[in-house]
Order: sequence, then structure tokens, then C-alpha cells
Amino acid sequence: MPTYHFDYRDNDKMLPDELGTEIADLETARLEAVKTLAELARGIDRPDHQILSIEVREGHKPLLKVSLTLNSGPVTR
Repeated sequence: MPTYHFDYRDNDKMLPDELGTEIADLETARLEAVKTLAELARGIDRPDHQILSIEVREGHKPLLKVSLTLNSGPVTR
């Protein structure tokens, strides 16, 4: 089973995943990244402008990036 690393970024702060997690496949890793970002976003009360992302890699090879932009200001179109 491959080991995927989930590097977390909050705006410009990066928290690398040094250990990694064994997960069956890349699609399962993608779903885990989406679920984790949603859980993290629930804990943020009133973001001014915040970009959260999880970059999934296998070893040093980047595979995908899941990101979420939070804004508490008015909606503009």
C-alpha cells in the first residue's frame, strides 16, 4: 500500500507531513484531503481571507493539491 504525505498550508504557513499515511489509492487520499479541509474550516470562526490547502505527495513527488478559500466579507460578483 502506498504512503501518501499530506502537507498542510494555511495562507503562507506550511506544515509538512514527515511520516505519511498508508492509503489504498490516490482517489482515497484525495477524499481524505477534502474531508480534512472541511473539518479544519469548521473550526475557523470569522476568517478575513484565508486559503487552506493540502498538498498530497508520494515521497518527494507531488500528486495533487486540494484548496479551500474562506472569506467573511460581502459576496461580490
